[in-house]
Amino acid sequence: MFPNAFFLPKFHCKLNPIERVWGQSKVYCRAYTNFTLQRLKKMIPLALESVPVELMQKFFRKVREYEHGYLEGFHRKVFEKID
Repeated sequence: MFPNAFFLPKFHCKLNPIERVWGQSKVYCRAYTNFTLQRLKKMIPLALESVPVELMQKFFRKVREYEHGYLEGFHRKVFEKID
């Protein structure tokens, strides 16, 4: 038996809520680090914890909107208006 392959459509980052959480965490890191590797390693867990649960829920809702849009056959220009 062959392993299952999971193919994401073009612009798949929009279908992965962790990408949005990571993006928010990077904003925190840029604001509170001195840009040394040692400090950045300490900041990453704090940055991930800094993203509120409510915002994470919003990211998941947004991904569901994109999933529905792709299933309905919408194009990228429509999604740019939603974002």
